[in-house]
Amino acid sequence: MAGSARHIVAPNGAAVMTNPTGLRDGQNDADTLRATFNRRALLLGFGQAAVWAGLGGRLYQIQVLEGDGLASLADDNRTRHTATLPMRGRILDASGQVLAASVETFRVVAAADRTSSAPDLERKVRHLVQMLGLTPTDEGLILEKLRAKGRH
Repeated sequence: MAGSARHIVAPNGAAVMTNPTGLRDGQNDADTLRATFNRRALLLGFGQAAVWAGLGGRLYQIQVLEGDGLASLADDNRTRHTATLPMRGRILDASGQVLAASVETFRVVAAADRTSSAPDLERKVRHLVQMLGLTPTDEGLILEKLRAKGRH
């Protein structure tokens, strides 16, 4: 029987192993180690391939299948909507003079890194200036700050 230890029964009834290593005829320990190493390397290679395939599949799922939905979620995380409180009334003294009045203030945050090119940035700033009713001087200051810091 090749590949297993051979037992021969001695005249006194004791079993004697003629091939204690269990190797086939003509096979040596180096061949056995090489075959074991090759099997283990093959299993490790299949395991790594499975891990990479899983990671690649997940990347495909995130980028291609769910990309649009995740992009809108990212934009929602980047912007913040807050409710504005109603204006309070003016505070007057006994003679009717205004001591305190409410002043409306607004804050606009612009991220220059989200704009593809300088002409595009200028066009967007010009549109923002027109919407808010700012002066051309304000437009120049906004562009200067955006170019210097990247965000203002």
